[in-house]
Amino acid sequence: MPKLKGFVRAATCPVCNKPQYDKEGEIIIATSNDRRADCKHCGSPLWTLQRANKKSMSQKEVLNKALCQIPTIGKKTADKLLDQFGEKLIKGMLADNIYQFVNLMDENGDLVFSDRQSIRMERALAKTEFGFGRAVISLQNLLSDICLIISLIC
Repeated sequence: MPKLKGFVRAATCPVCNKPQYDKEGEIIIATSNDRRADCKHCGSPLWTLQRANKKSMSQKEVLNKALCQIPTIGKKTADKLLDQFGEKLIKGMLADNIYQFVNLMDENGDLVFSDRQSIRMERALAKTEFGFGRAVISLQNLLSDICLIISLIC
């Protein structure tokens, strides 16, 4: 293990807290590496998808921000939904099936959103672009491509 002279801000693994070394055995300085790398000891990623100088948000804040991007849902409504249904349920609906969220029912079996709100949400979602890896596909373009393929087959 190389000896260090003075104070160095070393790159360490967030999981096992071990310092990271390059191929020559020199300690890696935390700000010197722009490439994605994995820990040599435990294999955990040493990178994150968050911006370095941006304050990290809690899961509730992230969900609140995501909900506020849906038409007819403002900050107060988003807070109310998260308090009423919980972060886990809302997160699952937004991740798995967004249309399940549009038709959300409360404990009495009543729809949470009015017909007018649901229509606005569905209309906005139909125009929303969904990302699959590097390709971004519009739902409307996808549906028209499917119709074209079906017409070619038949």
